[in-house]
Amino acid sequence: MEASDVKVGRVYRAKKPKAVGILMRYYDDRLITWVSTMKDQIQYDGPTVRMGSKYPTISMKSFLRWANADVTEHIPKNDWQEYEFHCS
Repeated sequence: MEASDVKVGRVYRAKKPKAVGILMRYYDDRLITWVSTMKDQIQYDGPTVRMGSKYPTISMKSFLRWANADVTEHIPKNDWQEYEFHCS
């Protein structure tokens, strides 16, 4: 994945996804809310962002190290995808 692949309104999943939440467990996905004009910073929302707090802003480089794939098509409308536990 490259900076040009990262788009506002799309949801991305981590290379090593984690479960977040207490009552409901969701993937720690990130919804991109803003990309800087230089494409060197992004701002995101997600299950790890507390209600009422500002959206975190991180470098594009950090985001690309974290991100694995665009999962927008797999996300329920107006919700987050529930975490699926896999036992080996």
